[in-house]
Amino acid sequence: MKRIFIISCCILIVCQVSAQNNSSLEKAREILAESSALFNKEDIAMDIVYTYADEHSPGIITDSLRGYVLISGNNYRGEIGNTLTVKNSRYSIMAFKDDKLLYVAAPTGKNNMPDAAAPLQLITDAIKSAGVNTCAINEVGDVTELRFDFPAGMTYKQMRIIVESRDKRIKEVNYVIRKSLLPEEEKTTKDLYAQVRTLFIYRKTNAVSASEFDERQFFTQKANSLLPTPAYKDYEVFIGSPSN
Repeated sequence: MKRIFIISCCILIVCQVSAQNNSSLEKAREILAESSALFNKEDIAMDIVYTYADEHSPGIITDSLRGYVLISGNNYRGEIGNTLTVKNSRYSIMAFKDDKLLYVAAPTGKNNMPDAAAPLQLITDAIKSAGVNTCAINEVGDVTELRFDFPAGMTYKQMRIIVESRDKRIKEVNYVIRKSLLPEEEKTTKDLYAQVRTLFIYRKTNAVSASEFDERQFFTQKANSLLPTPAYKDYEVFIGSPSN
């Protein structure tokens, strides 16, 4: 299976140059900034669906991946495929189910955006690039569509984002990317493109329980050791950095 979740994060390194002075790009950044701000204003619970298809056969899904994300303030919990990630003010934890490994490290800075919000920041960073030729903004019904086109020969050909006009929540992200960047693709696909679609399905919730982010579901601390809980008794604990 292709690691579609990883591919979504590739947007972070699309571009490294300042944006063109384009009013539509400025407006798009404003819309996405409002979407990102939602993560700091309220608890969020959402399911995420990634699908993969050939650029010329977008209706034929050849791979998919599902997961979910929970956010409360700077606390984060997300599960994609066989990897579960939890972050709170004390720890950053990753549980790799296939490898039976618990990776434990110090948390990121409290002012950093939670991982679940990162894709929105990645998108914002991408459209600041000189690689974006055009940006079209269309309002259809209760949604706003942002479409960014990249020059020929670049890593990305097109990115399309659908945002709810009223509350600014991102509903869908589609991008056309070189197949050669996707795991398990042959080198002969370097001039071919694939379409990766990401759906964000928001759950109705007033608050996310603090227990979702509690490290004690994974381990307990005894002296200088971290001991896996019964639910993770067959996991090895790897300490990536001090917790203090």
